[in-house]
Amino acid sequence: MEEYQRGLAQAEDQKVSDAIASLEASVKAVPTAAAQETLALLYQKAGESRRAMQLAGQAVSTAREAGDAVRTAKAERVLSAVSVSGSAPVTVSKSCPSGAALVGPKLDLPPGGDSFESATALVPCVYKGALDTQNGQWQYYKLSVPQGQTFHVLMRTRDANAASTDIRLHGPDGGMVGGYSAFGESNVAKPIEYKAEAPAVVFVSVSGGVRGSAFDLSLR
Repeated sequence: MEEYQRGLAQAEDQKVSDAIASLEASVKAVPTAAAQETLALLYQKAGESRRAMQLAGQAVSTAREAGDAVRTAKAERVLSAVSVSGSAPVTVSKSCPSGAALVGPKLDLPPGGDSFESATALVPCVYKGALDTQNGQWQYYKLSVPQGQTFHVLMRTRDANAASTDIRLHGPDGGMVGGYSAFGESNVAKPIEYKAEAPAVVFVSVSGGVRGSAFDLSLR
């Protein structure tokens, strides 16, 4: 709390670097959603979009785990704000939890890039979307596929108030391998696959009702 209060005071005095240092200490000690949100906005102000989006995503997770609907909504607004302003890709550093499945443990889906060039790197796992996209925007992700393995994509829409959700799989050159739109609650769509004849980086893009949807991105 002392570091958090010091960070807020430094931020008000426009001492951005000092404020970031204090709030990093606060988050390290007690990772509250409020501290993560404030720190995300400070990193955005400092031009470090990658760290801003990472912290905003953590704030959403912290608020959801606490079951605080108001704090979750605020954290989602912060995530949306720093995602719009930042185009730097974010790499998921967490390992996939044991037993990850469409119904089961998942990683939170980080903000995606707005193009193939800025696509966010992911590890094979099952992900839960954080925010719906707006105005037909697509979010882009990329994954590495070893030679001889098949990349498998499967999606389930969220189980309440589901919006139409679109997903596409693209090959290394960006060409679309397959895609579909899913409608209705808890709708499991057909899988899409890409077999790598040589080591490759493939892309997945999503649009629409991303929030709460589950995305199984696996290697076989």
